[in-house]
Amino acid sequence: MYDQVLNFEEWAKLAGRQEPDEAVKPANPVDIPTASKKTMSASSEDLEFRRKKHAQASDAGYMQEFIDDIVSGDGLYYVSTGFNKLDNLLGRGLCEGLYVIGAISSLGKTTFMMQMANQIAKAGNDVSIFSMETKKKRLIACNISRLTLIDAIKNGGNEKDAKTAIDILDRAAYSNYSQQEMDRIQRAMSAYMEYAGNIHTYEGSSNTDARQIIESVQEHIDLTGKKPVVIIDYLQLLAPGDMHATDKQNIDKTVEDLSCFARDCSLPVVVISSFNRSNYNGPVTMEAFKESGNIEYSSDVLLGLQLKGVGSKDFDVNIQKAKNPREIELVVLKNRINNVGCKDTMKYYPKFGYFKEV
Repeated sequence: MYDQVLNFEEWAKLAGRQEPDEAVKPANPVDIPTASKKTMSASSEDLEFRRKKHAQASDAGYMQEFIDDIVSGDGLYYVSTGFNKLDNLLGRGLCEGLYVIGAISSLGKTTFMMQMANQIAKAGNDVSIFSMETKKKRLIACNISRLTLIDAIKNGGNEKDAKTAIDILDRAAYSNYSQQEMDRIQRAMSAYMEYAGNIHTYEGSSNTDARQIIESVQEHIDLTGKKPVVIIDYLQLLAPGDMHATDKQNIDKTVEDLSCFARDCSLPVVVISSFNRSNYNGPVTMEAFKESGNIEYSSDVLLGLQLKGVGSKDFDVNIQKAKNPREIELVVLKNRINNVGCKDTMKYYPKFGYFKEV
């Protein structure tokens, strides 16, 4: 039996009402079944304590916390990806849970996630990036390169006026840049600095595993009081938790640990996963993830990047990759809280790491 009256005072304010509705009392309790001989032998005080504890474990016992979480904003929050159409496909954006995005090699999955990370950070949210393959310096150069393209387009220019990541990093090239080119790079760096404080990039090593990532994120929360969007690039390069287990068993355990962490800390964790060459000429499906363990079961949202037209007659992956811009589709393969099978079509400019929704 649970007899606490729910407090709707703060809840009513969410709808702009001055006075809350009359407090709602729980329905009549269900009669407790006849106790067993063992229960009958217990003291009435101990039995009453156990009954109250059991009642607190019911959904009714949780309802006030449920309402308070909604009022405080802890019930469920969404973080925009910065891609409007993608936000709609996902159901407002990223929320707490494990997201896995996969694609064949060199299709731009890391670049796509770095652009998303920048857009999330620009909106004022923290992002923790764990890069197992690409150095921090290179990632920052790619971010600045993208901003030079955006700057060029904004000011009536085009790709010829932008700079690649190599252009940004090559010290010797600066002696040949015009003042206009120098100004564009400087504007891009200044634009990046406006939100770079919200991005924390960690270079992983061969020893980096899920446990270390979870500890780093927890420290970030403890020190800043902010829950970041976590991005891991990429799953197959994380260190195995058990040297005696198979690769699939270790990946299953890693995915399970990250999923539990996302749920327990109420934050989005996005993991990049690779496909092998057998998936080059066919549309992306959930089957492509099975070679790396049971990702499709543990993830909350499963996304796949593919070249537009893949699987059609006369499709040639090399010809499509050579296009500039490339036509890319992001497919929602699984979503626990929204539609599946939908696509977001984008143009991808690989030289500058830039995705643009069509």
